Amino acid sequence: MNITEATVEAIKTVADLESRNYDTPYPEEDLKLELQRNDSLFLCSYNDSGILTGYLIARYILGECEIHRITVAADFRRTGIAEALLNNLEKICIDHTAYSIFLEVNEKNVPACNFYHKKGFFELSRRKKYYGSADALILRKRIAHVNDTEERIC
Repeated sequence: MNITEATVEAIKTVADLESRNYDTPYPEEDLKLELQRNDSLFLCSYNDSGILTGYLIARYILGECEIHRITVAADFRRTGIAEALLNNLEKICIDHTAYSIFLEVNEKNVPACNFYHKKGFFELSRRKKYYGSADALILRKRIAHVNDTEERIC
């Protein structure tokens, strides 16, 4: 597995994967614009044959990181790709001295909820009926730094 920063050349493939996984996918043009943002963290995962297997889109601002997407191609799910993408993001967050990672997930997406809890995220709050009859869970993971002894308040 190879994880790299997204490139303009990857956007068409990312957009295709996006459209196969979401009811309201990000348009290709928005994905291109994401590459130009200074606060964007856009990672792609490829297998040994160079096939896009997943991607992660997040934004970093003022010591916090918010994940917008972690997507893995259907044929490659449950192979450690999401975990590898998240681990890479955490390393980048440490380099940027981020102290928290946030994300939102549909409470009915049990596999994703279990994955995030396993990775150390906890429920911070809920948006009631954000996904129709389902709540959106706002999850947070605190990033520990070697020299960070100050406990921060969210």
